[in-house]
Amino acid sequence: MDKWANVDYELTDGLPVLKDAAAVLICRVVSTNLLPTHHIFTAVVEQAKNGNGEPLLYGYYQSHLKDSVKNAFDEYKKNDVIPQVSASRSEALPSPGQNEKWVCTLCGYQYEGEIPFEDLPDTWTCPLCGVTKEYFEKRTV
Repeated sequence: MDKWANVDYELTDGLPVLKDAAAVLICRVVSTNLLPTHHIFTAVVEQAKNGNGEPLLYGYYQSHLKDSVKNAFDEYKKNDVIPQVSASRSEALPSPGQNEKWVCTLCGYQYEGEIPFEDLPDTWTCPLCGVTKEYFEKRTV
C-alpha cells in the first residue's frame, strides 16, 4: 500500500515529509520490538527542524477527528484485511505463575537475568531504552 499516495508531501533529504508538518525529526532506529498490537521503534534523533504547520493537539483530535478515524478503520476492517481470531485469547494463556517475566512498559524488553528482578539496584536501567525499574511490570508471557 502506498501510504503517501493521497497526502501532500515533499522530499527532504530523500525522505517524504508532510507539507504542513509542524516539525521534522530525522531519526536512526536502534531497535525494533514487534508486539501483538504495535511495533515499537527506539531511535536516536539525528536532526530536528521546525516546520510551517500547526501541531495536532490531542484535544483537537478528540473533538474533530476521532469519529472519522474510527469510521474509516471500521470500514477498513469490513474488507477483511485484518485477520479475525476465532479462538478465545484466554484459551492460549498459561495459568498464573507460569512464564512470568518483568517487562519494560516502554519498549517491551523482557528481563531474563539470573539476579531476581526485585534484587536489582534501583539504578538499573533497561538495556534497550534506558528507563529505570519503575517502568517495568510483572507479566505472564
